[in-house]
Amino acid sequence: MGCEILLKAPSNCPEPVLGLAEAFGNLGVSAHVLSLKEGFRLLDDCDAVLGFGADASMANLETHIAPHIPRSLHGHKGSLAIVNAEDSGACAKGLIQDSILYDGRGCMSPVAVFCLGDADALYREIKQQGQQIATPIGTLSLSEQVHISRRTAIAKLTGPNHTLPHSLQHEKRQTNQSSRDDIVNPILLNKEDFEFLSLPRLIPIHPITAIADLDFLRGLPWSSCATDLPHEDLSHLGFPRLCSPGALQHPPLKPQ
Repeated sequence: MGCEILLKAPSNCPEPVLGLAEAFGNLGVSAHVLSLKEGFRLLDDCDAVLGFGADASMANLETHIAPHIPRSLHGHKGSLAIVNAEDSGACAKGLIQDSILYDGRGCMSPVAVFCLGDADALYREIKQQGQQIATPIGTLSLSEQVHISRRTAIAKLTGPNHTLPHSLQHEKRQTNQSSRDDIVNPILLNKEDFEFLSLPRLIPIHPITAIADLDFLRGLPWSSCATDLPHEDLSHLGFPRLCSPGALQHPPLKPQ
């Protein structure tokens, strides 16, 4: 549209941004590999600022933008799914799609699923479908590996499945597929074990009995919520955007 776009590449991983600038260079896009302090000089002669990063980084950036310059700064956010899952197969397919894009690391990746309906049926559907969709995943950090192991252990020891028959309770040990990184792995957890934590290819499912059980979610930094419930049922929880399962990663270009 005739705008000149200056990109400040992340210091720890500049290559994707450099590739983006190269691909769109003929449209006035350029990238700069600078330290954070050096990058602030890009703000001296700009008309608007769009920022993505950690909360602390966005707070720091805010202090360096002149008051008259429009800005849209996006810190750490998360997304959620609240479903009845009457059609557990279709619901599972959508949630898998939401989780597999960006390896579950993005702000539109579901950190958890709260299920009003048959959580066991949804768990089994995600388990079955997730093992059939094997796609490459980025390298898991040591922290991610530790958190995935910890969350899986909590599900085995205290989750709704821990009293089920041996064949289901210990199915992760009995099949190598369940421990693979390139498939989607669901776990069943009690509502009290919810964490605002997005982990690659891990889908925590929390059974609930009523929407009122979710009042504790208010005020958290939400991006979107995937649901098959009437939107008015969730309006009091303060989600900026509600969509269907499978549409978390595909926000409309125009607000709805």
